[in-house]
Amino acid sequence: MVRDFLVKTGSKLAQQVETEPFSSVLQSMELLAGPKEAIYPKNVALMMFNDHPEKFFPCTQVDIVMFPGGKVKDPNNFIEVPPITGPINAIFDKTMIYLETNVLKLKVKKVGTKSESEKAWNYPYAALEEIVANCLYHRDYRQREPIEIQVEPHELRFISYGGPDRSVRLEDFSKGIVNPRRYRNRRIGDFFKELDITEGKSTGVPTIVGAMKENGSPAVKFEFDEERTWFMVTVPVHEWFLEDDTENDIENGIEKMLQLPLVLTDRQLKIVGMIEKNDRVTTEEMMARCKVSLSTINRDISQLKKSGVLIRVGGDKGGYWMIARKVK
Repeated sequence: MVRDFLVKTGSKLAQQVETEPFSSVLQSMELLAGPKEAIYPKNVALMMFNDHPEKFFPCTQVDIVMFPGGKVKDPNNFIEVPPITGPINAIFDKTMIYLETNVLKLKVKKVGTKSESEKAWNYPYAALEEIVANCLYHRDYRQREPIEIQVEPHELRFISYGGPDRSVRLEDFSKGIVNPRRYRNRRIGDFFKELDITEGKSTGVPTIVGAMKENGSPAVKFEFDEERTWFMVTVPVHEWFLEDDTENDIENGIEKMLQLPLVLTDRQLKIVGMIEKNDRVTTEEMMARCKVSLSTINRDISQLKKSGVLIRVGGDKGGYWMIARKVK
């Protein structure tokens, strides 16, 4: 994971991973602390370069819940997505891939007498990307609560624990200019900047506001409690997607796909089970365990992708599998 990060960010340290003691590389990245006789990894190292940061920071995950009929109108009708876990930078990637694949929709329509068609997204990708990044960056990892994303036909809600610093006022968010005096998890921010996940310099809120305006969407709503224990961002859907709620893409697209009868073979269930244990399992390992040919494995994987069970994140080398739909 360290090597992949260094390669991706173009660091010269990538060459030293194979030639220098690994502890020296980690020290150069400021990932270790303590005296030589009792050295230990810093929190950011356990969060970003470790498959299971939740062992050290419980509830390091993103929970997505979909309410096709609306949380108020039909609260008992919901779809829970399997928790998104892993290193926090991988959680960011997986969350955005899930939202892009299962939530984001594009509409193109003629407006008035204009000769050219106009297009709009139900939610602009750039705004959601910034919100998810800041949820992971600024959350309080001492709180044993996951980041929550609630999907309704008319809006998305992102809830993170705890709230912003005392130096930030709620009215600052409405103005689109937020300049906190103190940052939580500054080291996470440093690594996120290197990965181009965030830009820093208090650009998050202006980016969100600008993306919503450019898409023609209503303004985002920011909320937090007086004790600063939680922070919530509500993103309203573009008005085009409210024209006919009964045919809304979120309800009739995602809900219908997820509620279709899911019939998997024993071998496909076995493949899913292998991925649950190791999201980087290779097709060769699947072949060996299932005792079938490569073409058979590829056919099973193709069917699992089409049914919404699997998503591939990244390429054959360095990529991993994401289970996007629960199977029994």
